[in-house]
Amino acid sequence: MANETTPALAARYARGTLIGAIVVAALWHVANDAVVLIRGWADLHPPVGAGLSLAAWVAYTVIGVMAARALLRGRNVGRAAVAIGLPVLLAGAAAGVVASGPGQVFGPANWPWGSVGWFALLLLWRRPLSWLVAVLGANALIVLVTMLLIQDIDRIDVARWAMIVYGTSVLQVVFAAGASFLERDATRAADSAGLQARAAATRAAAQRVHDDRIDRYRAVESAASDLLAGLAAGRLDPSTPTTQRRCAAQAARLRRLLAERDDSPEPLVHELRACAEVAERRGVTVELEVLGAIPAIPLPVRRALTEPPIDVLAAARTRARITVAADPSVIAVGVVADTDAGADEPDTRSGAGPVTVTVSHHREGKLLWVQTQWHPPSPSPLSTTTLSSRRVSVRG
Repeated sequence: MANETTPALAARYARGTLIGAIVVAALWHVANDAVVLIRGWADLHPPVGAGLSLAAWVAYTVIGVMAARALLRGRNVGRAAVAIGLPVLLAGAAAGVVASGPGQVFGPANWPWGSVGWFALLLLWRRPLSWLVAVLGANALIVLVTMLLIQDIDRIDVARWAMIVYGTSVLQVVFAAGASFLERDATRAADSAGLQARAAATRAAAQRVHDDRIDRYRAVESAASDLLAGLAAGRLDPSTPTTQRRCAAQAARLRRLLAERDDSPEPLVHELRACAEVAERRGVTVELEVLGAIPAIPLPVRRALTEPPIDVLAAARTRARITVAADPSVIAVGVVADTDAGADEPDTRSGAGPVTVTVSHHREGKLLWVQTQWHPPSPSPLSTTTLSSRRVSVRG
């Protein structure tokens, strides 16, 4: 229920009660009214009793079919149809009294009296309950007046009339009230379930934010604590090139950490741009070029892809060039920079789980080239086999 919207749940319950009302009205009209009409055809009051009763049965059928068709299509019965249908129902009740004849008003032949309420219930579906009560009251009054016109009545007849009025009206009133209460309770239940779901979602979001903050704190601590501790203890000399490169690399990692939380269409390019800005602040000219469409890449993989480039950018002297290339089978990040720093032998760095990032090194004179590669488990739908080149501004 928590996954179902309030209007949808209320509509589902309302449709269930509507189908119940249609089934009851149809069964009552066929199994009771039609049977009584056929069995008592010869006993109906002449000369027009049979014709009046048959006309009432046909009119009730037309009204029921029309109302059920509109309601099952999700619409209320139109005002014009209600304005025509209700007088026809009440006229049918009067015709039933006339057709049954004097002394037979309380017999089975006067079937329209008990059927008015079910068809009025359909015509007035989703309308105030007071309207149905008013129609039932008018039905009882019309029957009483018609009785007075065609026969003499006494106290016993009035008592029988009152009992039948109660017996034929209470079912429709209780059914209509129950349908309204059920729909209202379903709406309240759905509202309550929705509030609980929203509260659970809020708690889950707060927990994710808290976990993200803890993860960021641990990442910052891991990135800078050893370096700061070494500087504070005097084990590291800030004037040496090695320490300066370590400081630049850690600054780039911190900027990457902040960039990871940004909402960017290409997170990998955005994080590399943040790392490059640290080098540019030292006066290094950095170019960033992207080849192909970069697919969605998991965060651990992005970190593994950018780790070696950070070290190269931290050691760059005057210029560096970053190239990001993507096709359905591989994502590669390459960095070329002029640096005197040494390079490790080619190795393999592993990301989270089964992810593997391959790192390659090559030196030619003063230029150091480092490339990281990641092969996606399956071709990404966002990738393209046609590589289109575009330059990306580092400071943009």
